[in-house]
Formats: sequence, structure tokens, C-alpha cells
Amino acid sequence: KLQFLYFIDPHMMKFCLLLTAACAASGLSLSPATDEVIKGEYIVLLHSNITVADHESLNQRVKGRKFSIGKGFRAVHASLDDVSLKWVLAQEHLVKNVEHNQVVRIAQETCNSHQGEPVSWGQVRTTSSGPLALSNFAHNPKWGEGADIYVLDTGIRCSHEDFKDPDQGVRCEFGANLAGGGDTDVNGHGTHCASTSGGLRYGIAKAAKLIAVKVLGDGGGGSNAGVIGGIEWVANNAAKTRKRSVANMSLGGGYNLAMNNAVDAAVGTGVAFAVAAGNENRDASTSSPASAKDCVTVGSTELASSGGTQVDARSGFSNFGPDVDIFAPGTSIVAAYPTTDDTYATLSGTSMASPHVAGVMAIYSGTPDELKKTLIANAESGILQIGAGSPDKMLHVPCISTR
Repeated sequence: KLQFLYFIDPHMMKFCLLLTAACAASGLSLSPATDEVIKGEYIVLLHSNITVADHESLNQRVKGRKFSIGKGFRAVHASLDDVSLKWVLAQEHLVKNVEHNQVVRIAQETCNSHQGEPVSWGQVRTTSSGPLALSNFAHNPKWGEGADIYVLDTGIRCSHEDFKDPDQGVRCEFGANLAGGGDTDVNGHGTHCASTSGGLRYGIAKAAKLIAVKVLGDGGGGSNAGVIGGIEWVANNAAKTRKRSVANMSLGGGYNLAMNNAVDAAVGTGVAFAVAAGNENRDASTSSPASAKDCVTVGSTELASSGGTQVDARSGFSNFGPDVDIFAPGTSIVAAYPTTDDTYATLSGTSMASPHVAGVMAIYSGTPDELKKTLIANAESGILQIGAGSPDKMLHVPCISTR
């Protein structure tokens, strides 16, 4: 490569030509490492138009491993000494980039805040490594930022102090009422679930926006048609807002194909659903929407003792079986209650387990399927008495503490 620079001599008014050799330093440079490297190993990224023969020839020269993905990705992983690395860097006609092979770790959340009392043991267990490490809730106060959590339930008392953030103000709103009665929660169930998902004091995703979708009446009952209407509203509203969207359904009844298909269709639009497995101590396949295919069906756990050691155990009431995807704390969970704006209550049920999962899903970005896979990949094991066919998967958020 040659570069020509012209200048005018003010005295002689003659043009002179300077020639510089920009190619003096030929060849590529090794890209700097951004994390812990594996000494002596390199990833050699090749030009997308490299021939099969040249790809094979370079790989044989360095005795590496070839990668070929689709039409445009060609690379080689190789262990290189200084001489071989220098040779590879000189192959500009074949090589696009050379970088260290680096260490990759499980995706972990940064937890820069530690909440002591008042705290729910369900919060603490979610980020603790095992049931013996329960002390405080390690988390990030910004978890859920930019996400909407739809609570399909008995409504939410949005004026409750657990939904008032000193920086963001009230993070709760009433979205739709398909059950009648006032646009609030007089039953308590919906407020409690919302608090567990995203409450300021007792929630997992403390920065998420909570949206009430009232599909159950003040007495706690409703119908399949009413719930399906709520699911439809959630899917349509999420499509309008185009925000990360999670829905919690701590409700259920007998098996209903239409209900299951409605949930799966909503998941297909991009809304991730956490659903309670049910409290009948039976196979969840007999219940809807717990038996829907694409949601995350959540069983309940409690803290138990085995040989004097504290362990996770399935709650005696929790449904089980292959349709359950994961377990979460559900026995004796404290959260907001709508009697007054500063009332709290302790409840038990898979209804209390499911919103823990909804809160965790609001932490992450991705499709509903990707979120489901993340939950399963990060889950811990060792649950006692999980029930026939149930997965040994305990909700867990890998957390890097900065304290």
C-alpha cells in the first residue's frame, strides 16, 4: 500500500512528492483479551469467502479444529507457539482476526444490594446457594427495569406502600377488569402475588412495572372464559407496548384444552408465562393452565429438616409430575396484603411459588423459550419428596455478590 502526500514549496513554487510506505508494518495484530485467557490457545476467524480447500489447508498447518457455520462463519481453534502465531497473523488474505481463547462461565447476575429483615425466605432462597445459606436477599435493585409483569388474578391494591418506589413512584397500574367489582383488590390474593414478583420490600424484580389484570372476582372465583379474555388482553397489550413482558397466573381449575391453547398462543406472541401447578397434591396434568405446554409450571417447596439438616422439600399440597417445570418457595411466604396500604400477610400455595418465577423471568431478556431454558439451566437440585415424574429443579439466580 502506498500513500502520496503533496505540498507546495512557498519559495520555489514547485510540487514535491513524498512517498511513505504504509505497508511497512504488514500483517494482523492479535486482538487484546477481555477476560481470563486459556494460555497458548487462539480462535482464528477467517474471511467469509475463504474456500473449503484453504480452510482445510490452514487447519492442517496449525493442527487445529475447524468451525463452519452457515455460509459466512469459518474459523479455527488451535494451540499456537510464538512462531505459528506469527505465521497465522501474516495470512491476511485468509485470516480476518486472531484472538485468545478465553474462559466462559455460567451467566451470573450482579448482586450489589443485600436485604435483611424484613425479608421473605422465598426471596433469600432464590439467590442463595442451597437451603443452608439463608441469611439475606442478595439482589440488584434494578432487576426488572424495562419489564412489565402482568398479574392475572383478583386485582392489585396499587396504592399499597410495597408498590411505591422512592425513585420511580408508583410502579403499579390497573390494566383490565374482566371480573367485575372495583378496579382494586379486596380479596388479597392478587396483591400478595404482585408483591412477591415485584414489590419494593418483598419482591424479586423490584424495578418492574406491575399491571393488574382482574380475571377473578372479589371472592376469588372466575371462569375459563374470563381468564382466556385476560390472556387475550395481555397478549394484545404487550404487542402494543413492545416491552419485555411476563405474566403470572396463580390460578387454575380442571383440565381445559382451550385454556391451555390460549396460554401457548400468548407465549407464541412473546409473553413469558409463569403458572401455578395447583394445590391438590396430584399430577399437574389434570389441571389447567398448569398443563399448558409452553408456560413455566411451578410447584411449591418448603424448608424441612432431614437428619438435623435444613433442606428443600416439596410442599405437601403441591401438584407434581412431568408437567411441572420447576419448583420455588411457596410455603409461608410473606408479602403485601390489601387490608390497608401497609398490611402484610403470610400465605402458602403454589400461588405463592409462581410469582417468584415471574419475578426472576423479568430479570432476563430473551424469548419465552430462552427464559425457560435459563431457569432450568440455573436451577439447583436436591429437593426431597418431589413426587412422581417431577423435575429436581429448584429456582435459583446465580448471583455475584459485590459486598
